[in-house]
Amino acid sequence: MNELAERLSLGQKKQAWLSVLLILLAVLVISSGSPAGQAQETSSPPAQPLPVGQDLRFEHLTTEDGLSEGRVWGITQDSRGFMWFATWDGLNRYDGYEFKVYKQEPDNPSSPGGNSFWVIYEDRAGMIWAGSPTGRGLSRFDPATGRWQRYQHDPDDPHSLSSNNVYAILEDSAGMLWIGTEGGGLSRFDGETKDGAARFTRFGYDPNDPHSLGSAFVSSIYEDRSGVLWIGTYGGGLHRKQRRRL
Repeated sequence: MNELAERLSLGQKKQAWLSVLLILLAVLVISSGSPAGQAQETSSPPAQPLPVGQDLRFEHLTTEDGLSEGRVWGITQDSRGFMWFATWDGLNRYDGYEFKVYKQEPDNPSSPGGNSFWVIYEDRAGMIWAGSPTGRGLSRFDPATGRWQRYQHDPDDPHSLSSNNVYAILEDSAGMLWIGTEGGGLSRFDGETKDGAARFTRFGYDPNDPHSLGSAFVSSIYEDRSGVLWIGTYGGGLHRKQRRRL
């Protein structure tokens, strides 16, 4: 009888301790899910989303402000802070107050080639390059002299620009300038000879060469972080190639 009483007393003690542990566990669960517990874990309320479109305000710059034309195809900012805009009627340089417009002048060979421009680009030397899609070729502006130099296709010179219709310009990490054209594929500017003649290397479309460009119309050029050139074409898809193999 005494042994049976001891066993019953031990069982009651175990049940009592188990009940205490369950009560403590319930208290912890309730306190962690309560508003007070949540307030301790979160130091600040969640950010509220901004109303879509309500905080955006646009300032319009038009021909009334000095912009040469309302169709703007290319934009860049040069290293001196000027904004450049390529339009269908001139190149525009903006200093934040006024526009200075550059157009071809019939009796001035130091003016840009043509009036219609698609792309505007600054290289690492601070030269401004502009491409015309209407057969006027490539133009380069030297800020130090204020003069433009023109580069155009010459059917009798295999080292000239491949086409006078220019849609894309990029300088890669090695300092090579690439020009995407319509009808002439891709051109690489290799600098000028001692007599001042420009030299370009051409990469065109050859239907018999599966490793050539898939189209003679290069519309975009990009270099990724690993140095691979990506070339977008009109109708011929996308191409990529290591720079060192070109």
